[in-house]
Amino acid sequence: MEYITQGIILQSKKIRNEDKLYNIFSYDRGLVVAVAKSVSSAKSKLSGFLMPGNVCIFMLARGSDIDKVAQVKTLKSYCADFSDNVDYKFFSQVSEILLGFLKQDSHELDLYNDTIIFLEDFISHRELIDKLKLQIVYFFSILKHFGFMPNNFFGIEKFGNELNAFSENDYLKNIELMLKLDIEKHDLILIKKWLRHYFESILERKLNSFS
Repeated sequence: MEYITQGIILQSKKIRNEDKLYNIFSYDRGLVVAVAKSVSSAKSKLSGFLMPGNVCIFMLARGSDIDKVAQVKTLKSYCADFSDNVDYKFFSQVSEILLGFLKQDSHELDLYNDTIIFLEDFISHRELIDKLKLQIVYFFSILKHFGFMPNNFFGIEKFGNELNAFSENDYLKNIELMLKLDIEKHDLILIKKWLRHYFESILERKLNSFS
């Protein structure tokens, strides 16, 4: 039995021989885990499409243990627009957090749309300080989506009013607000570090991509 879905490739991992395992954020199925056979082979017709950061339409075949990628069409390759290793690191951090929250067979259209907007904005801004601001706003969008509302901001109290607003507003309004705020780079790094620890406390594990 085959089915079609649209999603963002968050992560790939070589599992055996030339096969790879993919974690995909699908808007109508939540987390989709699928294998692509012989995708690392030079003869593979799928390898150029199956890259983390790509938004694709997938045809997947259901398997007894795990689904299999049958066909794929790339709609947008965000990874092609990443300018340096910092961009890849930021995307890896976003992916690791999403993989901590997403469940299989769940409908996540609102968060999926926010993620697409985030990626569009992320590649359109070249300054590191703007990328930090966008990532912080997106992290608050994840928290709000999954029902987590911080009640204190220990160590970053001076930004409490702004951060409380991020917990309440929608994603687009928060982007507009954040980009207008005059926050120094070192303060943004402090906020991001606080968010990392908050996510780790929720997920009850260390986030390795932040190291």
